[in-house]
Amino acid sequence: MRKTLLFLFFLNASLTYAQFPLHKNSVRATVDYMTLANPDDAGLRFSVQAARHFLNDRFVIAASFGYLTYSADQQTFTDVPLGQDQRTRITGDLTFLYDFLPTNRHALRVGAGPSLWYRDDNILAGYYLVRLPDGSLATTSVQRERRQANDFGYHLTVEYEYLIKPNISLHSRIGYADLIDGGISGMAGLGVGYRFSFKKRAVAQPVSQ
Repeated sequence: MRKTLLFLFFLNASLTYAQFPLHKNSVRATVDYMTLANPDDAGLRFSVQAARHFLNDRFVIAASFGYLTYSADQQTFTDVPLGQDQRTRITGDLTFLYDFLPTNRHALRVGAGPSLWYRDDNILAGYYLVRLPDGSLATTSVQRERRQANDFGYHLTVEYEYLIKPNISLHSRIGYADLIDGGISGMAGLGVGYRFSFKKRAVAQPVSQ
């Protein structure tokens, strides 16, 4: 009997919590592990997102901006240093998402949209080695290539969000972006969000004489 009452208590508390009012706006911060066109080049992208929620949270439109910088030392198979490759990404994405879970506390969304990214790559293009009198190798010439461009494409994403409180959420996501010149970049990340609603201004009523 006691177990039954305890179960009913938690069930009632869960159902009561599930009916809290949903806020229509959110901001989120996310850290993604993201690969670049070369799968061996990967780093952490830090991004922020602002979103508007429609139709009782079933449909979301979100705009996000992110930044990634990656560097790696290059060397020959004989360990002769060739300098450092550097890659930078400034990412902008507009995402349209649909939630497949009709609950307030959990959301499983699938989304897609256009992407406009800025990329700045300073990478190794070639080198020339000479053999020194002692038999060791050394570089006499290292050629590097600088590429800077705005790149357009699209992205797909799947995310899960859990509301700890009506205005605090945790989320995880996976996805990829396919850019015209930059190729495919995969990503997986975790983040935290904050939900809010704008308060309506009270309209002063005219005083009748």
